[in-house]
Amino acid sequence: MQIDPVKLIQFIVCQATEFGASLSPIRVVKFVYLADLYYARENKGETLTGWPWKFVYFGPYCTESFLALRRVDPGSHLQLSIFLGSRIGMLFSESWR
Repeated sequence: MQIDPVKLIQFIVCQATEFGASLSPIRVVKFVYLADLYYARENKGETLTGWPWKFVYFGPYCTESFLALRRVDPGSHLQLSIFLGSRIGMLFSESWR
C-alpha cells in the first residue's frame, strides 16, 4: 500500500504541532523515514512511500523526500517559516487561519 507522501508530511507536521513542536525539513524527512520503517516491519518490507532510502552522514536520505516537501501545498495550512540566528534554516508548523 502506497500513500500520497505529501499527505503523510501534512499529517506528521499536524501531529508535531499538536505537541507544540515545529519541524525542520530534515526532521520531517526523518519522521517520514520512521513511518516507512515501521510500516515495512509489519508488511514484509513494503514501505508506505515506496522510496529508496539510503543513509548519508547522520541519517536517512532520499531525493524524493525533499521533492515531496517542495510539493506541500501552501493552502494546506502548513507554514514554512524562515528563521535567522546562528543558522539559516526552515521550520514547518501548522497554522489554522
